[in-house]
Amino acid sequence: LLTMLDRATDRLCRSGAAVEKLAHSASFHPCLKGAPSKPGIQQLGTPGMWTTTYHRFLNRAAFLAACDGADWPRGPDNQPLPPDGATLVEIGPLIAPPSIGPDGMPIPGEVLDPRHHVNAAWHGIDVPEAFRAAAVAPATPNRCFALPAPPTAEPPVPTVIPAWKGKAALREAGLLDAVEAAVAAAGGRVQDAWAGASEWSRDSDFLRTLAEGLGLPYSQVDALFRSADLIQS
Repeated sequence: LLTMLDRATDRLCRSGAAVEKLAHSASFHPCLKGAPSKPGIQQLGTPGMWTTTYHRFLNRAAFLAACDGADWPRGPDNQPLPPDGATLVEIGPLIAPPSIGPDGMPIPGEVLDPRHHVNAAWHGIDVPEAFRAAAVAPATPNRCFALPAPPTAEPPVPTVIPAWKGKAALREAGLLDAVEAAVAAAGGRVQDAWAGASEWSRDSDFLRTLAEGLGLPYSQVDALFRSADLIQS
Protein backbone atom coordinates (compact mmCIF):
# COMPACT_ATOMS: atom_id res chain seq x y z
CA LEU A 1 0.00 0.00 0.00
CA LEU A 2 2.84 2.37 0.79
CA THR A 3 4.31 1.69 -2.61
CA MET A 4 0.99 2.55 -4.24
CA LEU A 5 0.84 5.84 -2.43
CA ASP A 6 4.45 6.68 -3.10
CA ARG A 7 3.71 6.39 -6.82
CA ALA A 8 0.62 8.52 -6.40
CA THR A 9 2.39 11.20 -4.39
CA ASP A 10 5.18 11.32 -6.96
CA ARG A 11 2.52 12.62 -9.33
CA LEU A 12 1.16 14.96 -6.69
CA CYS A 13 4.29 17.01 -5.99
CA ARG A 14 2.90 19.83 -8.08
CA SER A 15 0.65 22.65 -6.91
CA GLY A 16 -2.79 22.49 -8.44
CA ALA A 17 -2.48 18.85 -9.54
CA ALA A 18 -5.71 17.09 -10.41
CA VAL A 19 -7.22 14.88 -7.75
CA GLU A 20 -5.61 11.45 -7.64
CA LYS A 21 -7.62 8.35 -6.77
CA LEU A 22 -6.46 5.18 -5.03
CA ALA A 23 -8.43 1.96 -5.14
CA HIS A 24 -7.58 0.97 -1.56
CA SER A 25 -6.78 2.57 1.74
CA ALA A 26 -3.18 3.74 2.09
CA SER A 27 -0.87 5.98 4.04
CA PHE A 28 -0.24 9.58 2.99
CA HIS A 29 3.20 11.11 3.21
CA PRO A 30 3.48 14.83 2.35
CA CYS A 31 5.71 15.12 -0.68
CA LEU A 32 7.00 18.55 0.19
CA LYS A 33 9.41 19.44 2.97
CA GLY A 34 8.05 21.45 5.84
CA ALA A 35 4.72 19.65 6.24
CA PRO A 36 3.73 19.56 9.93
CA SER A 37 4.33 16.35 11.87
CA LYS A 38 0.78 16.34 13.26
CA PRO A 39 -2.44 16.58 11.29
CA GLY A 40 -4.53 19.72 11.67
CA ILE A 41 -6.07 22.62 9.86
CA GLN A 42 -4.40 25.98 10.13
CA GLN A 43 -3.55 28.97 8.01
CA LEU A 44 0.19 28.80 7.23
CA GLY A 45 1.87 31.97 6.10
CA THR A 46 5.47 30.73 6.15
CA PRO A 47 6.79 30.24 2.61
CA GLY A 48 7.50 26.62 1.72
CA MET A 49 5.24 25.22 4.44
CA TRP A 50 2.38 22.84 3.70
CA THR A 51 -0.47 21.69 5.92
CA THR A 52 -1.67 18.09 5.68
CA THR A 53 -5.31 17.38 6.50
CA TYR A 54 -7.52 14.31 6.42
CA HIS A 55 -11.20 14.20 5.57
CA ARG A 56 -14.12 11.79 5.76
CA PHE A 57 -17.20 12.38 3.61
CA LEU A 58 -20.44 10.40 3.64
CA ASN A 59 -19.78 9.25 0.07
CA ARG A 60 -18.01 10.39 -3.08
CA ALA A 61 -20.99 12.50 -4.10
CA ALA A 62 -20.55 14.51 -0.88
CA PHE A 63 -16.85 14.94 -1.67
CA LEU A 64 -17.64 16.21 -5.17
CA ALA A 65 -20.24 18.57 -3.72
CA ALA A 66 -17.55 19.98 -1.39
CA CYS A 67 -15.27 20.55 -4.39
CA ASP A 68 -18.09 22.24 -6.30
CA GLY A 69 -18.87 24.38 -3.24
CA ALA A 70 -15.27 25.58 -3.29
CA ASP A 71 -15.80 26.68 -6.92
CA TRP A 72 -13.21 24.23 -8.25
CA PRO A 73 -13.62 23.48 -11.97
CA ARG A 74 -13.86 19.97 -13.39
CA GLY A 75 -11.41 18.48 -15.87
CA PRO A 76 -12.25 16.64 -19.11
CA ASP A 77 -12.69 13.43 -17.09
CA ASN A 78 -15.08 15.26 -14.73
CA GLN A 79 -12.49 15.10 -11.94
CA PRO A 80 -12.20 18.15 -9.63
CA LEU A 81 -9.25 20.45 -10.36
CA PRO A 82 -7.97 21.99 -7.10
CA PRO A 83 -6.31 25.40 -7.36
CA ASP A 84 -2.59 26.09 -7.00
CA GLY A 85 -1.64 25.43 -3.39
CA ALA A 86 -3.95 22.41 -2.95
CA THR A 87 -3.41 18.74 -3.74
CA LEU A 88 -5.66 15.80 -2.88
CA VAL A 89 -5.50 12.01 -2.84
CA GLU A 90 -8.81 10.17 -2.82
CA ILE A 91 -8.64 7.03 -0.66
CA GLY A 92 -12.31 6.08 -0.82
CA PRO A 93 -13.63 3.39 1.56
CA LEU A 94 -11.16 1.93 4.05
CA ILE A 95 -10.47 -1.67 3.12
CA ALA A 96 -8.41 -4.11 5.18
CA PRO A 97 -5.56 -5.93 3.43
CA PRO A 98 -6.56 -9.14 1.64
CA SER A 99 -5.84 -12.47 3.30
CA ILE A 100 -5.05 -15.92 1.94
CA GLY A 101 -7.67 -18.65 2.33
CA PRO A 102 -6.99 -22.30 3.26
CA ASP A 103 -6.99 -23.16 -0.46
CA GLY A 104 -4.28 -20.59 -1.15
CA MET A 105 -6.65 -18.23 -2.94
CA PRO A 106 -6.79 -14.53 -1.97
CA ILE A 107 -9.79 -13.34 0.03
CA PRO A 108 -10.77 -9.67 -0.45
CA GLY A 109 -10.21 -7.48 2.58
CA GLU A 110 -13.14 -6.46 4.76
CA VAL A 111 -14.61 -3.00 4.22
CA LEU A 112 -13.79 -1.28 7.52
CA ASP A 113 -15.44 2.06 6.74
CA PRO A 114 -17.55 2.56 3.60
CA ARG A 115 -17.34 6.36 3.74
CA HIS A 116 -15.19 8.37 1.33
CA HIS A 117 -11.77 9.33 2.74
CA VAL A 118 -9.49 11.98 1.28
CA ASN A 119 -5.95 13.11 2.13
CA ALA A 120 -5.07 16.72 1.38
CA ALA A 121 -2.14 19.15 1.50
CA TRP A 122 -2.52 22.95 1.43
CA HIS A 123 -0.07 25.77 0.83
CA GLY A 124 -0.84 29.45 1.24
CA ILE A 125 -4.61 29.11 0.79
CA ASP A 126 -7.58 28.67 3.12
CA VAL A 127 -9.02 25.20 3.56
CA PRO A 128 -12.56 25.31 2.09
CA GLU A 129 -15.34 25.29 4.67
CA ALA A 130 -16.82 21.98 3.48
CA PHE A 131 -13.39 20.34 3.91
CA ARG A 132 -13.06 21.85 7.38
CA ALA A 133 -16.42 20.36 8.33
CA ALA A 134 -15.33 16.91 7.13
CA ALA A 135 -11.88 16.98 8.78
CA VAL A 136 -10.84 14.06 10.97
CA ALA A 137 -7.68 13.27 12.94
CA PRO A 138 -6.11 9.89 12.07
CA ALA A 139 -4.68 7.79 14.89
CA THR A 140 -1.19 7.90 13.38
CA PRO A 141 0.44 11.28 12.58
CA ASN A 142 1.50 11.73 8.95
CA ARG A 143 -0.68 8.83 7.93
CA CYS A 144 -4.26 8.78 6.89
CA PHE A 145 -5.78 5.78 8.63
CA ALA A 146 -4.00 2.90 10.32
CA LEU A 147 -5.41 -0.47 9.27
CA PRO A 148 -5.41 -3.57 11.49
CA ALA A 149 -3.33 -6.54 10.52
CA PRO A 150 -5.21 -9.06 8.37
CA PRO A 151 -6.86 -11.79 10.44
CA THR A 152 -4.98 -15.05 10.77
CA ALA A 153 -6.71 -17.77 8.81
CA GLU A 154 -7.91 -20.74 10.86
CA PRO A 155 -6.02 -23.97 10.20
CA PRO A 156 -7.84 -26.37 7.89
CA VAL A 157 -10.07 -29.03 9.46
CA PRO A 158 -8.34 -32.43 9.45
CA THR A 159 -10.22 -34.93 7.32
CA VAL A 160 -9.20 -37.85 9.55
CA ILE A 161 -8.05 -38.08 13.17
CA PRO A 162 -7.09 -41.07 15.34
CA ALA A 163 -10.06 -42.25 17.41
CA TRP A 164 -8.14 -41.90 20.69
CA LYS A 165 -7.43 -38.24 19.91
CA GLY A 166 -11.11 -37.66 19.17
CA LYS A 167 -12.12 -39.14 22.52
CA ALA A 168 -9.44 -37.12 24.31
CA ALA A 169 -10.73 -33.92 22.68
CA LEU A 170 -14.29 -34.79 23.74
CA ARG A 171 -13.11 -35.36 27.32
CA GLU A 172 -11.28 -32.02 27.41
CA ALA A 173 -14.41 -30.31 26.05
CA GLY A 174 -16.60 -31.95 28.72
CA LEU A 175 -18.60 -33.86 26.11
CA LEU A 176 -17.34 -37.43 26.51
CA ASP A 177 -20.07 -38.64 28.90
CA ALA A 178 -22.83 -37.20 26.72
CA VAL A 179 -21.35 -38.76 23.57
CA GLU A 180 -20.97 -42.17 25.21
CA ALA A 181 -24.61 -42.02 26.32
CA ALA A 182 -25.64 -41.12 22.77
CA VAL A 183 -23.57 -44.02 21.39
CA ALA A 184 -25.24 -46.46 23.78
CA ALA A 185 -28.67 -45.15 22.82
CA ALA A 186 -27.92 -45.39 19.08
CA GLY A 187 -26.55 -48.95 19.29
CA GLY A 188 -25.87 -50.92 16.11
CA ARG A 189 -23.20 -49.64 13.74
CA VAL A 190 -22.69 -46.44 15.72
CA GLN A 191 -21.74 -48.46 18.79
CA ASP A 192 -19.54 -50.78 16.70
CA ALA A 193 -17.70 -47.81 15.13
CA TRP A 194 -17.20 -46.15 18.52
CA ALA A 195 -15.72 -49.31 19.99
CA GLY A 196 -13.73 -50.58 17.03
CA ALA A 197 -12.74 -47.77 14.68
CA SER A 198 -9.07 -46.79 14.83
CA GLU A 199 -9.70 -43.39 13.22
CA TRP A 200 -12.59 -41.02 12.62
CA SER A 201 -13.39 -39.43 9.27
CA ARG A 202 -14.88 -35.95 9.38
CA ASP A 203 -17.58 -36.78 6.82
CA SER A 204 -18.47 -40.25 8.18
CA ASP A 205 -22.09 -41.28 8.82
CA PHE A 206 -21.01 -42.29 12.34
CA LEU A 207 -19.97 -38.76 13.30
CA ARG A 208 -22.89 -37.15 11.46
CA THR A 209 -25.37 -39.30 13.41
CA LEU A 210 -23.74 -38.46 16.75
CA ALA A 211 -23.52 -34.73 16.01
CA GLU A 212 -27.17 -34.52 14.96
CA GLY A 213 -28.28 -36.53 18.00
CA LEU A 214 -26.39 -34.21 20.36
CA GLY A 215 -27.33 -31.01 18.49
CA LEU A 216 -23.69 -30.15 17.78
CA PRO A 217 -23.27 -27.66 14.90
CA TYR A 218 -20.74 -28.42 12.18
CA SER A 219 -18.58 -25.54 13.40
CA GLN A 220 -18.24 -27.17 16.83
CA VAL A 221 -17.36 -30.54 15.30
CA ASP A 222 -14.73 -28.79 13.16
CA ALA A 223 -13.30 -27.14 16.28
CA LEU A 224 -13.15 -30.52 18.03
CA PHE A 225 -11.28 -32.01 15.06
CA ARG A 226 -8.77 -29.13 15.14
CA SER A 227 -8.27 -29.58 18.89
CA ALA A 228 -7.86 -33.33 18.52
CA ASP A 229 -5.28 -32.87 15.78
CA LEU A 230 -3.11 -30.83 18.18
CA ILE A 231 -3.11 -33.47 20.94
CA GLN A 232 0.20 -35.25 21.37
CA SER A 233 0.57 -38.75 22.76
